[in-house]
Amino acid sequence: MQNKGAIIVLAVTLAVVSVYQLSFTAATYKVKSDARKYAMGNLEKEIAYIDSMSTLTKDQWSFLGNTFKECLKKELNLGLDLKGGMNVILEVSVEDILRAMSNYNPDKTFNEALSRARQRHLQTQGDFLTLFSNAFSEIDPQARLASIFGTVELKDKINFNSTNEDVIKVLEKEVDNAINNAFNILRTRIDRFGVTQPNITQLSTKGRILIELPGVNNPQRVRELLSGTASLEFWETYENSEIIGYLAQANDLLREIEANMKKSADSVKAVAGQAKAGVDTVAGEQDLLNLIKKDTTSAAEAESLEQFTAQNPLFGILRPHVDQQGNPLPGSLIGMASFRDTAKVNAYLKMNQIRALFPRDVRFFWSQNPYKYDNSKTFYELHAIKVTTRDGRPPLDGSVITAARPSSGVISSDIKVDMVMNAEGAKTWARLTRENLNRCIAVVLDGYVRSYPRVAVEITGGNSEITGDFTLEEAQDLSNILLSGKLPAPARIVSDTVVGPTLGKEAIKSGFTSFAIAFMLVLVYMIFYYSRKAGLISDVALLGNVFLMFGVLASLNAVLTLPGIAGIVLTMGMAVDANVLIYERVREELRAGKGIKLAIADGYKRAYSAIIDSNVTTLLTGIVLYVFGTGPIRGFATTLVIGILTSLFTAIFITRLIFEARLKRNANLTFSVPATANLLKNTKIDFLGMRKYFYAFSIAVTVLGIGSLFVRGLNLGIDFTGGRTYIIRFDQPVKTADVAGRLSVVFGEMPQVVTFGSEDQVKITTKYKINQTGVEDEVETLLYNGLKDMTGGSLGRDEWLSQYRKSSETIGPTIASDIKIKAVYSVGIALIIIFFYIFLRFRNWQYGFGAVASLFHDTLFVISIYSLFWGIMPFSMEIDQAFIAAILTVIGYSVNDTVIVFDRMREYLPIYRKRPLRDVLNLAMNATLSRTINTSLTTLLTVIAIFIFGGAVIRGFIFALMIGILVGTYSSIFVAASLMYDTTPARIKQALPE
Repeated sequence: MQNKGAIIVLAVTLAVVSVYQLSFTAATYKVKSDARKYAMGNLEKEIAYIDSMSTLTKDQWSFLGNTFKECLKKELNLGLDLKGGMNVILEVSVEDILRAMSNYNPDKTFNEALSRARQRHLQTQGDFLTLFSNAFSEIDPQARLASIFGTVELKDKINFNSTNEDVIKVLEKEVDNAINNAFNILRTRIDRFGVTQPNITQLSTKGRILIELPGVNNPQRVRELLSGTASLEFWETYENSEIIGYLAQANDLLREIEANMKKSADSVKAVAGQAKAGVDTVAGEQDLLNLIKKDTTSAAEAESLEQFTAQNPLFGILRPHVDQQGNPLPGSLIGMASFRDTAKVNAYLKMNQIRALFPRDVRFFWSQNPYKYDNSKTFYELHAIKVTTRDGRPPLDGSVITAARPSSGVISSDIKVDMVMNAEGAKTWARLTRENLNRCIAVVLDGYVRSYPRVAVEITGGNSEITGDFTLEEAQDLSNILLSGKLPAPARIVSDTVVGPTLGKEAIKSGFTSFAIAFMLVLVYMIFYYSRKAGLISDVALLGNVFLMFGVLASLNAVLTLPGIAGIVLTMGMAVDANVLIYERVREELRAGKGIKLAIADGYKRAYSAIIDSNVTTLLTGIVLYVFGTGPIRGFATTLVIGILTSLFTAIFITRLIFEARLKRNANLTFSVPATANLLKNTKIDFLGMRKYFYAFSIAVTVLGIGSLFVRGLNLGIDFTGGRTYIIRFDQPVKTADVAGRLSVVFGEMPQVVTFGSEDQVKITTKYKINQTGVEDEVETLLYNGLKDMTGGSLGRDEWLSQYRKSSETIGPTIASDIKIKAVYSVGIALIIIFFYIFLRFRNWQYGFGAVASLFHDTLFVISIYSLFWGIMPFSMEIDQAFIAAILTVIGYSVNDTVIVFDRMREYLPIYRKRPLRDVLNLAMNATLSRTINTSLTTLLTVIAIFIFGGAVIRGFIFALMIGILVGTYSSIFVAASLMYDTTPARIKQALPE
């Protein structure tokens, strides 16, 4: 074996990296396990425990030099279908952006072009701006875009002489900026949910943004916060020194209120009135300064932080912004609090007795980002805002900003932000800066302070700069925030999925149960068929393959989903294929009389070509699936691709290293047991002679399936039609007709209701108001009203949804249209890629035709089964993204089988040149029959294990794989080679020339 040293080094390196990456998962699992023990079933306590661990510094808790928060980012990432949470796709409408940039121009050609582009966008995945440009030129070739977009805001970029091409370039840049601004705003918003490992990604379709929020328990709050229009505001502020005395009064009053909680309400009111009337501001401020100077958090003044907080309710959770001598520091920042305590501070400051102590025009806003000098990044700033307008609105908002960009000062490291306002904004800005010299003006986005620059001089003309010890990244973020006021429309939710924590836990249990059972089945089968000695070596390789798969997943920070687990299990079945190919070759060499050492060497050598070809074709379909898939389906593709690569390494190299080590010790190696030694050997089946019968069978099933497609059609899921689905689990078995009847009353239309998994759980599908946005709350209320009586009716809406709704999904019409287009593209592209790969490898178009025709046959066969049996089988047979993933996997698997047969044909043709082509092809198919049956059996065993133990969520997906594996095996033997033979010219069929 060549390059043995390099392979050993690579194997050890991969193993070490995998152990390192997976160790973070082990460390976080230990903490989460401790949290569960501490909480004893209380979810809020469990979350609070994990949150508190996230605040610890490296000095307090560390693992390999990482804090717990950093470890969470490096652990094996579970998808929302495994841990529960919410997945949202938002769309920033390019059409709305164009309308806003034109100042809502009523021009007929412009609006007709937008309408035409909108219609085409639903039918194709083309860029909206390009579609608009083409439509505009089609409607009126002489029309000029400069007359539409030559607005005051764009006058520096578009003038009367600008060509349509020039205008489109400007618009493209402006649209990209608007989408990036929306992305940045949404990125800051998701930090408020307090979830671990949130994810936000821009999708390939322009304007679409994917957000994943694990563990959220208030979907409606998420929808409202994510879909709201950005609100950028400029506020005058109070100085810290002006507010700190009032904070001291509030602290004293809260102490008295909490000390008198057991007294009557009248006593509490009397104390509040006395405190409000009798406490002097200056005295309160002096008490605070004395409190700080004495360092009351020390052991001499209080035995613990809890004791200090009990004595000082407000200052125990809100740290005043003062220097070491206790003097208030300048600025609008009045204090800092841990993210866990911000809600409690808000509650204190909103109390009527406390609010009455402060000036009427003061408001309190938290900072968006943690305090800059807090190493734990868990403390947020509280700012005092001054309301100076009668209607309570800010004196200036983001609509006046026309430009903002980071720049360098006199010193290159001095980063600042240059800001330009329109004429109206410049006038107001000049007044604000004149009246607030040496004071701060707060820049507030969505109710959170993003910056609070101090005014040095009056600024006129609308051009100003903001300084503040920025890094370049911070300056860029602030520039984007300032430009966010130009966001013309809110980001609309076009798809959202909610998975409850219960369903997530069940998915983990069922997923890993199916994984464990399938794993054991494969291990036992290899020992049974190829003997304990050779079988154990392949099992070691399989164990190494699974270990490396998880290690690579963790290293790439990939997301493991329930279909991803199915992908791992399927890969295990397919990973055995390489070992089967090698072992079958070794057995052939041994039967030819070769010694064990030479037989193993030649077996590996002769199997390489078939192994590479079969795995490359499957790899190509996996890549196509990854490119066109989203969410859990992309997770399936990820594990499939990684699994193919790791299985190649372990099956080819690791097993070879083990065999060579065993041979050096003169170990007695065997590759069969008496029961399987000659199984399926020396068969002489005339496959091509029977091809007409198999053609007839395939045509009959295909015709029946096509007829069913016209008569019964397919049960299209909401992925392709748009709609809403809800999985509801009741306390006892229910009848689907009863559920549908109740919901038809509230929805005004009959929803589709099917049993899902068990008789007490149903899946509800409806298209109620699917074309409208922002109605999710209404739909959930109707769902509750329709079904609450079936569960006792004692719970409120939110409690009922939390307890009985296990998951929900909404797919808008535009997303559904895109999914349909991607489905067609993905299957078509996969078939084309496979055809050209086989054509290039086998240098004969007949091979490519036979392979692709059999794949088309397999695809149509599976679709026919789904058309014939949906509504009859006791599980979901919807046509959705998962089904397309199954079809692509079947294509990859089937071509794997086909390539093995073709590879043996290619090997035999030069050897048996004088024999008729029919005899050579039959000989090749008989020679590979044992391998084909073995691979199919091991893969089928794993898929059956997932089907039985994997849970109802993926049962329909796995059923498609089961049918696909069976029909793929059938077509590889009886269809592909037959088609290749029948398309070969007659002169070649008789006998090949010398």
